[in-house]
Amino acid sequence: MVTSERRFSVRFIVAAATLLLAVGIGLISLMHNTQDHNHLAGEHTELAVDFDRYLDVYAEDPVQATRDLFSEYPAEEVEIEEATRRVGYRPVIANSLPAGYSVDSIHLMKMPCCTCIKTICSDDQGQPFVVFEHDAEQAVWFGNRVKTQCECDGMPTTVIEFNGQIAATWPVGKRSVTIVGAKDIDEVTKLMPYLGREPTSG
Repeated sequence: MVTSERRFSVRFIVAAATLLLAVGIGLISLMHNTQDHNHLAGEHTELAVDFDRYLDVYAEDPVQATRDLFSEYPAEEVEIEEATRRVGYRPVIANSLPAGYSVDSIHLMKMPCCTCIKTICSDDQGQPFVVFEHDAEQAVWFGNRVKTQCECDGMPTTVIEFNGQIAATWPVGKRSVTIVGAKDIDEVTKLMPYLGREPTSG
């Protein structure tokens, strides 16, 4: 016959073991989450350093800057419909560009944040600029550079100046668009009606 004291002892042991198991599972989960967070933070830091270097090189040689970035992050040249199929949204570059501007090439680039669309364009004087489109805001790309908040064609925009050129980023839906190599704010404003809105389908 099992005494009430022994029953209490068994229940206590079972309860204690259950509690220890729950605490153990919680600690393991916390460790994994911390490792994931640290890994992600490390990727973002690395991305900021790489993009900061990209801006420095771009100011002197846009072609070399593209080569350097593509050597760090795999890229594949695609047509716009293939880009749409692969990323699951129609990129803003599908809106076309103002008269005199042209699209030179479209690339899918695998980055830590997402698969990014990078479009190389030329302005009406044949000077290149680059349009990045990514799943979320990437202000980290600008690192510690001085940022200015403004509105371009009514769109809230983050702008930095680098070596006499402009880089700017703004939201489009849940995504973010970044332009590198604009001559000035006026050019960003000129492009905004085309690159600052969701494209129509088709």
